[in-house]
Parts: sequence; structure tokens; C-alpha cells
Amino acid sequence: MAVATFTVACSVVFTPPGANVNSGQSSFPSQGTYGAQCSGNIDVPSGTVLGTSYSIPFGSVAAAKLLIVKNMMSSDIAVRLNGAVTDTFRIAAGGEFMYASPATPSGTPLASALFMTTASPTADEQVLFVTLGD
Repeated sequence: MAVATFTVACSVVFTPPGANVNSGQSSFPSQGTYGAQCSGNIDVPSGTVLGTSYSIPFGSVAAAKLLIVKNMMSSDIAVRLNGAVTDTFRIAAGGEFMYASPATPSGTPLASALFMTTASPTADEQVLFVTLGD
């Protein structure tokens, strides 16, 4: 794949203390290049056992510059990054996590991610993801 550019703009509207409702605004844009990508959804079937782990596919991405994980499940998911043996954090039902970096960090790059179920779903559910990097 030829080198391409991504742009992410995370905007927040909030109410600062003592201010008018929704009068606070912040935007955190990031832009970078990538040469590989992998995106899609991971199906979690009804009845999946609590603690089942699913690797988030990185495809040919060896060092992620952008990772978005959207939890479409009805329960939290536990996330582990770069082979961690304990949960790095959890994403609540309906929540999402985004890592965006304009360049690969000089230290350890983001090279893998997985999530684990924290409850047994009673219906078929999904987790969505986008991974961009080199």
C-alpha cells in the first residue's frame, strides 16, 4: 500500500464550573501517515464465556499510529495492549478508546491489542476497530 494520510479530530463540548451550559469547547486534532491498515468488526456470539479473549487484528501494521476500538457490546470489555498479562483498562458498553499519534514513538510502539469479555452476552454482539500504521 502506498503511504496515505489520516486525520483525527476529537472535539469535546462541556460545561465549565460556573459557566453557561455547553460553553466549553476543546479540539485535539492529530494527523499522520500510514502504510498499512486493518479495520472491521469482531463478532462475539451469544453465550460466549466470560473471560474469552479476542485479538484485535493489526494485519501488516507493526507499529500502530491510530487504533480505535468501539465497544458495541452490552457489557464492559477489558483491553490489554502489547502483550500485557493484566488488563490495561476497560471500555464500558457503548464506549470507545482512541490512540492517535502522528509518528511512531521512539520507545515501544503499539504493536498488539486484545479484548476480553467481562460478561457472557445473551445476544450476538460486536466490537469495531480501526488500526493504521506502518
